[in-house]
Amino acid sequence: MASGAKRPDFRDAVIDYCEKFYQKPFDNLTSSERSKGLTRYYLINVYGPLHEEIDDDEIEQGFVDGSNDLGVDFFIEMVKWYSWFNQNIEPRTAGKVVKM
Repeated sequence: MASGAKRPDFRDAVIDYCEKFYQKPFDNLTSSERSKGLTRYYLINVYGPLHEEIDDDEIEQGFVDGSNDLGVDFFIEMVKWYSWFNQNIEPRTAGKVVKM
């Protein structure tokens, strides 16, 4: 890397993503928009390539924002497994909650 050149980092990438997604400067985003932007960036650019791609509808449905809880929670289905005890196979899911 050339002397004086800045290495791109995660923070810069998240800021760029949020500004493009919300189409306004990062400094003008609400804390909720920043939290959701960070979560979206992580799911699309970090989690997705390592595990499975997540579409926008799944992301939007995963946001949970309770009043006065000082943050945005995100819930997504992570694991599917099936019971083979009967001929009727019932999907059951386990999830993971990520506090942002």
